[in-house]
Amino acid sequence: MNSKYYPLPNHLGAGCSAIATCLTSNLTYGTSGAIDGDQGDIKFDWNISDKDRFFLRYSQSRLAQPGTNTMPLSYDSFWNSPTHGGVMDWTHTVSPRWSTKRVSA
Repeated sequence: MNSKYYPLPNHLGAGCSAIATCLTSNLTYGTSGAIDGDQGDIKFDWNISDKDRFFLRYSQSRLAQPGTNTMPLSYDSFWNSPTHGGVMDWTHTVSPRWSTKRVSA
């Protein structure tokens, strides 16, 4: 089949020196990709008193993976994955044997 969407063979294998490169009348193509990621966290601790403690944490990240193809029927790709998360905690000590805790995520 001869079509602009199916390229002609580009590797004829003439004068090859190894079995792996002795492909004849085949198409070889390439792909490339990258991974680009960033992440960060911030945490805040506060000892309000001897009986009250509070902390807050926020995290975020981003991961991007673009990819390219040299074959026209194999489209390029792009994957982007952002994340965000947070936690808040408050602990109140009523007595040495009893405390209350509130957590929110």
